[in-house]
Amino acid sequence: MSIAYREGREDRTRRLEIRLNRASWKGDYRNVRRLLRVGINPNAPDEYGKVPLANVIEGRAINSFEAKIGKKEMGLEYVSSAGALLYDPRIDPNAFSRIKDGFYPVLTLATAQGLIDIFSMLLNHPLLDPNKKDSDGFVAMQHALTRGLTSFVDILLDDKRTDATPCIEIAVGLDDKALLEKALGTGRANINKRDSLGWTQIMRAKSKAQIDIERILRIHGAEFTMADEDVASRKREETLTRLLR
Repeated sequence: MSIAYREGREDRTRRLEIRLNRASWKGDYRNVRRLLRVGINPNAPDEYGKVPLANVIEGRAINSFEAKIGKKEMGLEYVSSAGALLYDPRIDPNAFSRIKDGFYPVLTLATAQGLIDIFSMLLNHPLLDPNKKDSDGFVAMQHALTRGLTSFVDILLDDKRTDATPCIEIAVGLDDKALLEKALGTGRANINKRDSLGWTQIMRAKSKAQIDIERILRIHGAEFTMADEDVASRKREETLTRLLR
């Protein structure tokens, strides 16, 4: 095989990969399916570093906004395009895409955009890892919690692959007893995980005098040493002193 022929074939393949990404962004289900059938890589990024699934998510989000201002709704075409990509045995459901200066797994992108239809389809894929961190160090669960997407949180907690530890951290921060109970009830949360400052969540609850939160954590086996109690008590006293000034 000549070098010129090989390079020509590679150029043609690359053009078709870009075409697949364009079709994904437009929700052009027929072209997405046709390009996959002729063997185009469903994980090939476009010139901006976004994979086809990420382009489906971005296009779907834009379409959802335009539908609200009176333009034609094309949600079904985007969902069908996502389905065609996810049905392809070569698909990587954990693929990262470049967005501005960061890299994000497609599940995080679907969560951030609030697209529960594509989000649910991704979670149905047997190879999906819902605990993949983006370049900022956040998982899909944290994006769902910070955006108040309770239905996304419930779906993730029902998935036995999901680490529920981020729910503990946010539940303590929000003094949300229901969320804490739900996360601990999964049996998939590290109740004694220490943060970058060496604090556990029971230390934080103790320092903020969250009596009910502390009780729930103790019932579920949170460890609390004398050294931890000293640190938490000093922090609580410092906080009270500042409030009384």
